[in-house]
Amino acid sequence: MLRKVVYGETSLIVSAFTKRFGLQSYLIKGVRGGKGRNKANLFFPSSLLEMTVYHNEQKSLQWIREYHAAPPYRHLGEDVVKTSVAVFAAEVLSQLLEPGAVQEDLYHFAEAFFLDLDTAARADVANYPLFFLIRSCRLAGYYIAEHYAPDKPYLKLDEGRFVQAEPQLPHFWAGEEAELMGRLNDIQTLEEIKAVRLQSSLRSRLMENFQQFFEYHIPGFKPLRSVPVLSAILR
Repeated sequence: MLRKVVYGETSLIVSAFTKRFGLQSYLIKGVRGGKGRNKANLFFPSSLLEMTVYHNEQKSLQWIREYHAAPPYRHLGEDVVKTSVAVFAAEVLSQLLEPGAVQEDLYHFAEAFFLDLDTAARADVANYPLFFLIRSCRLAGYYIAEHYAPDKPYLKLDEGRFVQAEPQLPHFWAGEEAELMGRLNDIQTLEEIKAVRLQSSLRSRLMENFQQFFEYHIPGFKPLRSVPVLSAILR
């Protein structure tokens, strides 16, 4: 699940990233009142559900026939730090995905990320948002294509590559931020990102700067609302 909105007195409309159909919207009736109230708690950002659905390619709003948590989280939803990271990741996916576009590699990556986040030690997850940003963008087709080098110390955001000469456009990275971005761009696993030590202020700048990269490459990109909250929590 990526997000939900209230519909009528007892229903929800949810946005879900599915393995088979990509990004879809579903109407779920009767989950906000009476016996269905507890079921509504399953539809929080990042929740993993197994669903049987009615799918009609001619419609923008689909129906869910059956659903249940699979597998249920142990800590997400209760731990404020992990939940904040999960909400952030769900918001990133909402920006990256095109309705109906099937992206199985990105789906499997996101699923594994949320399951690892659920069981990881709280002290290890501070860099998880940066890892998710970089890897999910790469899988969606938006990525920095080259490696940092002393003779290519500038990162051009509009081209997504490191260059020798200082760019004329205002949005580029240089110095410590460019070098660190090159290092993070080469990281492949969560175990690697756990070993990276960053000051919270630098981590926040990198997340803010990465949104500039989004602005150049993702049509209709909107600033991530979860970033200021996440930065405050991860201080």
